[in-house]
Amino acid sequence: MKLHNIKPFVFGIVIFSAAWMIFLFCNAPCMAADISGDVRERIRQRLEYTGGDSVTAAAEKIYSSVVLPRFYEQRGYRPAWLDSGAPSTQSETVLRLLQRAGEHGLNPVEYHVEKIGTLLEEVKKNQEQRKALNPGRLADLDFLLTDAFLIYGAHLLGGKVNPETIEPTWTAEKREADLAAVLEDALKTGQMEKALESLAPQDIGYKAMQAALKKHLALLETSRLPRVDAGSALKPGDRDPAVAALRSRLEAGGFLNPEPTREKDVFDSTLEAALKQFQISRGLESDGVCGSSTRRAINQGEEESVSAIRVNLERWRWLPLDLGITHIMVNIADFHLAVVENGADVLSMKVIVGKPYRKTPIFSARMTYLVLSPYWEVPPSIAAKDKLPLIRKDPNYLSANNFILYQGWGADARIIDPATVNWSALGPNSFPYRLRQTPGPGNALGRIKFMFPNKHNVYIHDTPSRDLFDKTQRNFSSGCIRIQKPLELAEYLLRETQGWTMQAIEEAVNKHVERTVSLPHPVPVHIMYFTVFSDKNGSMQFRNDIYERDAGILEALNRLALN
Repeated sequence: MKLHNIKPFVFGIVIFSAAWMIFLFCNAPCMAADISGDVRERIRQRLEYTGGDSVTAAAEKIYSSVVLPRFYEQRGYRPAWLDSGAPSTQSETVLRLLQRAGEHGLNPVEYHVEKIGTLLEEVKKNQEQRKALNPGRLADLDFLLTDAFLIYGAHLLGGKVNPETIEPTWTAEKREADLAAVLEDALKTGQMEKALESLAPQDIGYKAMQAALKKHLALLETSRLPRVDAGSALKPGDRDPAVAALRSRLEAGGFLNPEPTREKDVFDSTLEAALKQFQISRGLESDGVCGSSTRRAINQGEEESVSAIRVNLERWRWLPLDLGITHIMVNIADFHLAVVENGADVLSMKVIVGKPYRKTPIFSARMTYLVLSPYWEVPPSIAAKDKLPLIRKDPNYLSANNFILYQGWGADARIIDPATVNWSALGPNSFPYRLRQTPGPGNALGRIKFMFPNKHNVYIHDTPSRDLFDKTQRNFSSGCIRIQKPLELAEYLLRETQGWTMQAIEEAVNKHVERTVSLPHPVPVHIMYFTVFSDKNGSMQFRNDIYERDAGILEALNRLALN
C-alpha cells in the first residue's frame, strides 16, 4: 500500500469503530447506561410530593404508607430492586414468593402480583428489542415490589385482619418486627424466602395446618365425593348404598385405606373403627354410628374445610410472638385446657366455657396467684339476671346456697336479712344488693380459682357441677372457664413452692377458709378460639364454630383491599 493511502484508510477505521461503539452503547442491553440515578430521582420526587400518602404506582395504590417512605428515606431513595439499571433477580424471586401466598391461606392478588408480572414482562421485552428502559416504569416496579414485600410481610407477621375489628374483646400482645429492616437485610443477603417465612408463626401447629391446607386444596381439585344420604342412622352391620358413600368419604379423608375386595355397601368393623377416628377428629361422640351430627360433619365440602383452615391460620398469626416457655392454652371451641412446657403438653383437661349469649372472650394475660376455698363475689349482672328469678321462686334460696346479702360495697357494706327485702319490686335494672357465696362444697367457684387479672373479669376455676364434663359440647358458663382438674393444675403451678404438695392443697381446700397463694413466677395464659387445629400426632381436628365467629374472619380475609 502506498504511503499516501495509509492515512485515509486509518481515518476510516477510526470513524467506523466510533460509530460501532455508539451503536453498541445505545442498543446492547449488556452495555446499557445505568439509569438507577434517574429512577432514584423519580422515587424521591414522588415521595416528597405526596409525603408518603396517596402514592400510586402503575395506577395501583401503595398501602404501606408509613414503612415504605421510611425504607426509601433510610437508603437515600436508591431503588431496591435494580441491578445495573435493570430489575434484579431478587425481583423475580419475590414475585414467585408472592404468588405462593395461598400456602398461608392468603390471596396473592392482594400483593400486586399481576401488575408486577406485567411490568417485569414489559422490561424483558424492551431489553430483547434493545429499547431504552423507562425510569418512570422502573420506579413503579420498585414501589410495587417494596409495597408487596412489606404488606405480605405484615400479613404473615400479625395477620391480614385486625382482630379487634372482628373480636371487640380481643386483648393480646401483637407480633411485631421492623419490616423495613427485614427487607433491607434480605436485599443485602439475597435470602428473600427465608426473610418472609421467618415472619410467619414458626409453631408446629401452624406448619401442620399449612400442610392440611395443601391437602384439602388438592382434594378440592379432584372429583366431587358422594354425599352420605340416609333416612336413619347408619350403624355396624347395616347394608345400605349410603354406606358406600360413607366409605368413599372416609377413604378420601385418610381415615380408611381403600380395599377393593370389600363389599362397599356393608358397614363392617373396619369402617366402624375409621368412623370413630373421624368422629374424634370432629369433637363428636365416638360411638361408631353415623347419625345426624356425624352425617353433617362428614358431608362437609372441601371448600368449607379450606375456608376453616384459612380462618384458623389467620388466628395463629394473631397470637403473641412469644407464648412463653411454660404457658396455659385454653381452646374455647375445643372445650380444652393444656399446660404447655417447652412445646409439649404436660397437663390437659376438659373445660366448660361461656354460653352463646355470654361468650368467653379471647385474650392473653398472666396468671399471678390462686385462691383456695374462694368466696364467690357474684357479678351484678349475674345477680340481677340469673339469681333474682331464683330468689323470687324460692325465698330460702340464698340461705340454702350459703349466700350473704349485702347493701353497698367496701367498708360501708352491711349485711341485709333477705326476709326484709321486697323481691318482687326489684328487676334486672334495679338490683341494689351484693351477693357473696361462702366457701364450701356448693360454692360456684368450687375449691380453687386461678387469677390472671384482665379487663374482662374472667378467670379459671373449679365447679361443683362435675357431671357437665361428661357432655361433648360444654358451653354452659357465664363467661369464666371451669376446669376438670383444678387440684392437679394447682399442684403443677405450685410445684416450686415449698410446702405445697397435693396433700397440703387438699387439706387447705377442705378447711373452707379462703386463702390466697402467689405463684413463684407469672404464667402466660392464652384464651383462644381455634375451630381447626392439629393434635399431638399432627392430625387435623375440626370443631363446631359454637360462637359463629369464623364467618366474619373469612369475609374479611376474602375482602380485597386493592382496587
